[in-house]
Amino acid sequence: MEAPARAAGLPRAVRVTCATACLVEVRLVAPASAVTAVAARRPGGLLLARVRRVVGAGASTPLLLRPTPAGARLVGTAAPGRLAGRLEVRARDAAGPLGSVTRAVAIGPDRPWPHVVGRSVHGRPIVALLSSSPAPLLVVGAIHGDEPGSAQVLRAALTRVPAARLRAVVVTVANPDGYAGRRRHNARGVDLNRNFPARDWGGPGAVRPGARPASEPEAGALVDLVAAQRPRRLVALHQPLAVVLGTRRDPFTATLAARTGLPVRASVGYPTPGSMATWARARGVAAHTVELPGGAPSPRVVAAMARLLRGSPAP
Repeated sequence: MEAPARAAGLPRAVRVTCATACLVEVRLVAPASAVTAVAARRPGGLLLARVRRVVGAGASTPLLLRPTPAGARLVGTAAPGRLAGRLEVRARDAAGPLGSVTRAVAIGPDRPWPHVVGRSVHGRPIVALLSSSPAPLLVVGAIHGDEPGSAQVLRAALTRVPAARLRAVVVTVANPDGYAGRRRHNARGVDLNRNFPARDWGGPGAVRPGARPASEPEAGALVDLVAAQRPRRLVALHQPLAVVLGTRRDPFTATLAARTGLPVRASVGYPTPGSMATWARARGVAAHTVELPGGAPSPRVVAAMARLLRGSPAP
């Protein structure tokens, strides 16, 4: 079999040679990943393209791959990010199966896969950067638009993480309207981190929680992303209190504190009903909040976030 190891979009053809006349089936499959979970809205792998054809004895025959509807929708003519693919070739002749060959192929440029998971009140896209490898972690920045450092640190960290090593789904800006105007709230004046459908939504201390739980499109987009991706862990980035919330008895919290150089604190000191972290914990997701210092992120914090996005173990 002759096949490309890398392709800008779906590979167009695979060349196969058989010693005897045989029936060849070629399948291009994307293994289960953050990309396939969001694109197909179901767990498991995704069939991107296939072809089935008789090849003559001794002939070196190019087999043109036909994209499946899911493959055409996911990749198109030029993939926007590196997606892991697997070419599977099986052959049989009149006597029975001849065997199979499998080869990996990388689809698209070497950068995370950008996927629009929703739009803001004013129609700005909410983009999740997806990994073609299993991604048990979701990291969210700028849910408050006046906390720009939470987005800046993720953008800086992503420049240090090759797409093939990304082990997280990343939303750099969860509140694009607020971020554009450097406002805490979204365009309807709702605090998105009080708008999640947690049991304590609208409870004591709630300020601008919205008309109802998940009434805002930005919160709804994150709810849908969690449902599609099913992360085991969430890290929400904020500013400017310069603490890691939680307890040092939790190894993950202690690791975040050690890497960032920030102290651990049990609480921000005021109630946060309807927060994303509270809602996520009720769904069985281990949720953590990192309050960055004000201003631009330090090199140490950027390095810590890069290690986090690579899924690096605790130091």
